[in-house]
Amino acid sequence: MRSRALRWLAVPAIAAAGFVLAAYLFVEIYLDCFHLGARPQGLCSDWWYTTHTSVAVGTCGLCMLILCVGLPIIVAPSYKNVVGAVASAGVITASVLSYEPWVSKWLVSIVLVGATIGAGVIAFRYRRIRTHVA
Repeated sequence: MRSRALRWLAVPAIAAAGFVLAAYLFVEIYLDCFHLGARPQGLCSDWWYTTHTSVAVGTCGLCMLILCVGLPIIVAPSYKNVVGAVASAGVITASVLSYEPWVSKWLVSIVLVGATIGAGVIAFRYRRIRTHVA
């Protein structure tokens, strides 16, 4: 019983740590070639200067996918499909809130929260139906 409770406490802790690590990696990579004014010679290579933003976004997305969605699904003792739906919606919501203009943030957030609740209810009911039938 104690193990299950600790695992349920670990699920949001892992997701939160994943968000923090993803944000840290994004900032570190994005600010790698940061400078004011004209680009100094030898600051960073030309290919890295042009692609470091894309690499930062890709690294952040991969980190969020693995740490914020994958690990909570693995660690959750039960209801893995509900955890996956909630974690996926959380990652999408965090991404939208980080990169979209302020006006559309609330609309997208409301739609995503509603979709997450709906997916959770459907997944929970499907699990209950499957459990009772079998």
